[in-house]
Amino acid sequence: MSDKMRYIERIRKLFALSSDNPSEAEAMAAALQAQRLMVKYSIDPSEIEDGVETRVPVCVESEWIGDSRTWRFQLAAVVRRAFRCECHEEFGVARGKKVPRIVFYGFEGDAQAAAMTFNYLYKQGSRLARRAEREHREVYGFSRGVYNSFVIGFTGGVESELQAQSQELMVVESEVVRESYEDFKREQGMVTVKCRRMRLGSAAAEEAGYRAGRDAVSSRRMTSGAPMLC
Repeated sequence: MSDKMRYIERIRKLFALSSDNPSEAEAMAAALQAQRLMVKYSIDPSEIEDGVETRVPVCVESEWIGDSRTWRFQLAAVVRRAFRCECHEEFGVARGKKVPRIVFYGFEGDAQAAAMTFNYLYKQGSRLARRAEREHREVYGFSRGVYNSFVIGFTGGVESELQAQSQELMVVESEVVRESYEDFKREQGMVTVKCRRMRLGSAAAEEAGYRAGRDAVSSRRMTSGAPMLC
């Protein structure tokens, strides 16, 4: 078996691990590693699917987002750039409530990795921000602005790590995906959503969030402990 075929087999195993794994952290680690291998060794998504042509961009949805915090837009934008995708939002109804999810548009492997990475990071950032908010309230008696400050920092930390990975792998956005997405938006009658700027409330919470965001990605990168499959 050639070196390239070994990498293709490893990527197939990683995608299987990422799509059928009860641990979201391990799923994201597998998705990140698969993306790194595909970019580093110039492996086309069609080669992963036994030669079936898959170069047509597809839509892959994130999980439904229950709390609808606005920082999801900023995080989605950071993730989609790292995985050579475009993204938008759509809404559905869950338990009688209107809820959003992010749709990543790109080549299948990239879009799948982006959606899984977003799922993990949004939940991780939200969980840690709520904890920071609670701890601040216990110490100071108030927590106004702490959640926003933490997730702003968290998104910045994630962006720092994903940009470093993109530069290391020389990831560039796909013109094919971008042009196809413009056509897709026109066909669907979609409009661009502008993100509302969030107000900071705590410099300390922002700094803590930044560290947490970097840790959430760096601890899952292939070079620092993500699972290797032979």
